[in-house]
Amino acid sequence: MKLRKMHYKILFIMMLGLLFSCTSKSGLPIPGEISIVKQNLAAEYYSIAEGFLENKKYEKAAEYYELAMRDKNFLAQSYYKMGYSYAMAKKWDKAEIVYRNLLEEDKENEAFAISLAYIVAQQGRLEEALLMYDDLQIKFPFDSAIAADRIKIFIALERYDEAQVALDDFTNIFDDKSLTESLQKSIDEAVNPDDDMVEKSEEKSETETIETIEIVNEESKE
Repeated sequence: MKLRKMHYKILFIMMLGLLFSCTSKSGLPIPGEISIVKQNLAAEYYSIAEGFLENKKYEKAAEYYELAMRDKNFLAQSYYKMGYSYAMAKKWDKAEIVYRNLLEEDKENEAFAISLAYIVAQQGRLEEALLMYDDLQIKFPFDSAIAADRIKIFIALERYDEAQVALDDFTNIFDDKSLTESLQKSIDEAVNPDDDMVEKSEEKSETETIETIEIVNEESKE
């Protein structure tokens, strides 16, 4: 709370200083200078948001990215990072809206598509998520992460035969022994659970089964 108040005080002081500095001798604003004030404020909001994001204060980061969007120069990047922050904060409904809009603007963006599929899965809409992963695998057949996530969805849906077929295909295409063994273990434990595994599985929700799928940060793909 103290940190938030301090930010507001800093921004208020900045705004007053910029407004007075952009005023002519007649007391009237200089044409074009108001837009500079807005841009500088947006830059400050964006900087604060970046600090919150770095410190994993995702909800606060989303709040300040939204404020930074008031200036067109920060609109695109702030909107993306607001959606990313919502996803990291597990505000799935808000994150889904942002990622659907992003994907509408950039239909071939793999990172956006993967993240949206993950967000849908995390809301328990596994059948819908599976269709999205099916489409992703067609578009990006040599992305091992997509193929592995698709197998995890099959497991979460208790469609073990299909998971095994998908894993066999995965093994033939990708040379990733560690991931293959991990996925095989997940299938085997789901098909033939021991008493301890049964007790643990009863405590888990469907979405917890796919918690190892991660949201994709567009910047990390660059």
